[in-house]
Amino acid sequence: MGLFAILLAALPGLSLFAWVPALVAIGLAIGGFVVGNRGRATAAVGLSIGILAILIGLVVTVVAITLAIPNTDDRGGPAPTPSVSEEAPVSESASDRAVVVWEGQGEGASAKAFLEGDYVVAWETFGSCYYSGDLNGEAFEEVFSASDIASGSNNLYGVEAGDHYLDVITGPAPGCGWKVTLTPQ
Repeated sequence: MGLFAILLAALPGLSLFAWVPALVAIGLAIGGFVVGNRGRATAAVGLSIGILAILIGLVVTVVAITLAIPNTDDRGGPAPTPSVSEEAPVSESASDRAVVVWEGQGEGASAKAFLEGDYVVAWETFGSCYYSGDLNGEAFEEVFSASDIASGSNNLYGVEAGDHYLDVITGPAPGCGWKVTLTPQ
């Protein structure tokens, strides 16, 4: 019965039901312990296989469900592709600097963009996830942080001239879309 439970546990479509024969195997093993000294080794093996089948079934089920979640944001649209774009300058004082838009899906580093000076940061999150975005992956340069669908703004002051990227951490599930716009001041 325990081996049948392991077989079911390893199959993604059937892993959810592996607990039934696994519990039967565990019950028979416990019965083997209660009956007497003969067959205790067999009962121990049966108990171990039943517990192993439950654990394998849980892991396979969680992985199958996680992979089955569509790659969309909470608005129902397709997940944005990580990208960076530079728009036209916004004012005479920032005439040589462009607006930078970073957007993506899940965690990772954005494409690099040239930054220098002070920026107004407008950010938006599209999923029921945890979000944290740091400039160049340095925790003290936090660009945004949220724990659900949200939007907000803040400022970055004195960004040194150079190519910079946004390092974003999201979780727990895929489908954690985000967008950050940096407008020169």
